[in-house]
Amino acid sequence: MSERKIGKRIKFLILLIAIGSLTIYIFYIQGVFEKISLEKQETVETKVVSNDELYQIRRNQYELSDEVMLKKTRIWLAKEIQIGASRIGFNFDFMTDHPEYDLIEISFPTTKYIDDDQVIKFFSDKGVITKVHSEEGWILTY
Repeated sequence: MSERKIGKRIKFLILLIAIGSLTIYIFYIQGVFEKISLEKQETVETKVVSNDELYQIRRNQYELSDEVMLKKTRIWLAKEIQIGASRIGFNFDFMTDHPEYDLIEISFPTTKYIDDDQVIKFFSDKGVITKVHSEEGWILTY
């Protein structure tokens, strides 16, 4: 190959890398601006749940993440919802490992994003188990 062809190929590769980097940067900046533009509220919500109800909460949150991901406009939000859902799994595991407890009381950190036309609310972490319930009654855990 001649030096001229090699030079053209190198310039073309540099151009592709620059365009790819610029595209990634634009998507990143767009996500940052969109995240800033949404109103975010963080609260704590306490729930009493059975193992089945906890499973359903986790499943619903994964489904919400999938819905957001399919729109391809708020991938950062879908990931945030997924992280919360996966952390709920720790409580689900606790219930599975301790069948002597039929109910648990959990204080969940809750995140709510408010857009002009939409409210997206989800549990953002595993929460804190404050009570467990068995045949003997409620037991405080803290």
